[in-house]
Amino acid sequence: GTSKGDTREVLVCDLSDEKPEFVSSGIQLPRARRSFGVATTGTKLYLIGGLGKGFQHAGPCDVYDFETKAWTELAAPSQWVSPQVAVLGDRIYVACGGTMKGQRFTQDRSVMAYDPSHGWSTTVDELPFGTRHVRMLPHRNRLLFYTANDERRDRIVIRILEPDHSAMLPEASFHR
Repeated sequence: GTSKGDTREVLVCDLSDEKPEFVSSGIQLPRARRSFGVATTGTKLYLIGGLGKGFQHAGPCDVYDFETKAWTELAAPSQWVSPQVAVLGDRIYVACGGTMKGQRFTQDRSVMAYDPSHGWSTTVDELPFGTRHVRMLPHRNRLLFYTANDERRDRIVIRILEPDHSAMLPEASFHR
């Protein structure tokens, strides 16, 4: 967004340029979206959750295919706001976000997975910890959850989840 309202323009910056600057990519988002998660698998970019105008949910996931240069929509199982998104193999994992009812945020403790071949599934119904201010990152074939906002406020907490024991990522198998 800008000070003049939400924009749908996608900007790019070539960091190898002598004087890097953001310029228009020629791509427009299908809808204004903020507080969303993003993932890439194969040739596709997924925009997941978020807010549109005001505090209204942004709508379905928007999927951009770099080969066809076309946008499509993907229904999501929840109206996530500020979700954490990580990719392991060809699966997209979504966690640590929440939902908005008016201006009230409710945390979502589930972990969902999207497999392009099978759609959405629940990986974990409820994580055993609060998810507000938690970051989720891919780490080899596991999901790493990190927070510096622990209730004790004097420590950093890291938790690791191996969501699919059958998923063997080549770079991770040596470290099992």
